[in-house]
Amino acid sequence: MPSPLFTDRRPAARLGHLIRTTRRDRGLRQEDLARRASIATATLRRIEKGEVTGPSVFVVLRLLTELDLDAGHLRALT
Repeated sequence: MPSPLFTDRRPAARLGHLIRTTRRDRGLRQEDLARRASIATATLRRIEKGEVTGPSVFVVLRLLTELDLDAGHLRALT
């Protein structure tokens, strides 16, 4: 099992804000992005709310890929 990306709520909240804001800017619904990233809509919802402090690196990278964001955005979150 992959290691969690964050162990603290602050970066998780910033990641959630980045994903939610970008998703809305792209005109995507949560259901659409979740399906594209192959995750449950409930998982995406929790990530966007900052409730998931340890999303896997693989999930985050799939979300960033689907939102056309590069991994460099993760550095700004920590």
